[in-house]
Amino acid sequence: MKNSKYLLLFIAATLISGSCFAQNQVRKKTITRVFWQDAVSKKLKYADLSTTDKWHMTTGSVSGLTEETIESLGPMVQSGKQIALTAMSSKSNLITRINSGVTEQPHGNHFHWTYAGTPAVDLSIPGSQGKRIKQVGDYAYISNDNGGFSRIAFKSNNANPVSWSSNAGGPNTSVAVSQNAMGYAIHNGVNGAGKVDIVNLNDPSGNTMGSFNIPSGNLVAAEANSGKVFFASPENIAWIAADGNTSPTVIPVSEATGLSIAGPMISEKNWVMFTSNAGSQCALCMINALAAKPVVQRFPIEVADGLKLSAPKTKLSLGKRFAFVFQQKIDSSADTQELLTIIELDPNRDQNFNDAVVRANIPVGSSKVDGERGFHNVCFDDYGRFAIFTNPADGTLAIMTLNDMQVRARFQVGGTPDRIVAVGSPEHFH
Repeated sequence: MKNSKYLLLFIAATLISGSCFAQNQVRKKTITRVFWQDAVSKKLKYADLSTTDKWHMTTGSVSGLTEETIESLGPMVQSGKQIALTAMSSKSNLITRINSGVTEQPHGNHFHWTYAGTPAVDLSIPGSQGKRIKQVGDYAYISNDNGGFSRIAFKSNNANPVSWSSNAGGPNTSVAVSQNAMGYAIHNGVNGAGKVDIVNLNDPSGNTMGSFNIPSGNLVAAEANSGKVFFASPENIAWIAADGNTSPTVIPVSEATGLSIAGPMISEKNWVMFTSNAGSQCALCMINALAAKPVVQRFPIEVADGLKLSAPKTKLSLGKRFAFVFQQKIDSSADTQELLTIIELDPNRDQNFNDAVVRANIPVGSSKVDGERGFHNVCFDDYGRFAIFTNPADGTLAIMTLNDMQVRARFQVGGTPDRIVAVGSPEHFH
């Protein structure tokens, strides 16, 4: 009996020791690398987010972006391992491409990601600090504040020029890109309102092929999808066939009156999506671009007084398609709770979004809007397991798991973080 007692004590001590040893040996796993802009310091910052039994954040600075005094940073997009943004420096306006330093290795049906590289500028060319930038395939399309737009390649080789520019479109144009062949650039504002320029994206000259007009007037957004191009004015939507015809037939989209669109429009599969802030009729709006006669499907979102909807972002996560929309303050000094609304677009997975449903309304920190800056923004790891969003007025980043839509950690990063992108997924994913 005495020996049995000592044996039990020994086993218990061994288990406790082994448990402590196992905890001490938990390997830190990097989940993704995030890049965000600070509207206060006018810097682009980055951090590796990792986890063991708790979350960690390791920060750094982007090499090559601080060689000149950056007066302001423009919007940015990400494709693969590279990021594109505009920057206004003390010497000139620049279009900048950044290598994230993230690499991936094929491993069966997935990748193993590594985060050993240091992010650095790998392309910096004179350009304009336009207020709009769009990523389509392997290119970033950047509006010029004095008219026209520029394009840079995320993947460069001799047959794929690094940079290209066009005179199409007005100041701070929006560009719709159809099959990487044709570009449709809008004119907004009072001068030339409703005018659309057409350009052959494979023409080295970048000259406008022709122009036509949208009768609704002032245009705020454009998006190409499934052989059609959609144009939004604040209260109407129209479309044309994307066939290169310089005198196309302009067709109104049904159920598109009474909207309040600020833009931009985005694509998710064959659907064009945007938000409407029409008073008490706030909605996520969706158009099936494959339809012979496209109509606007409105998904109403209950929004409290003093809030308005941001443009949507979408992500595929564990086979589910989600749209993410912030409910942000109209007056940043108001004391209204802001929210992140998450909508599952296709619960029955029949490729039709008419059964969309709100899955969560998550309280978020405050925005700190000042002109084009200080809005909430969200990004995702490549596999769509995690969302990271900014709380501008609080100076924090929040990490959320998408399988249960729970905020797992918040990190104080200071300043006013707003625009954010992510590169990569968990180092070892199985």
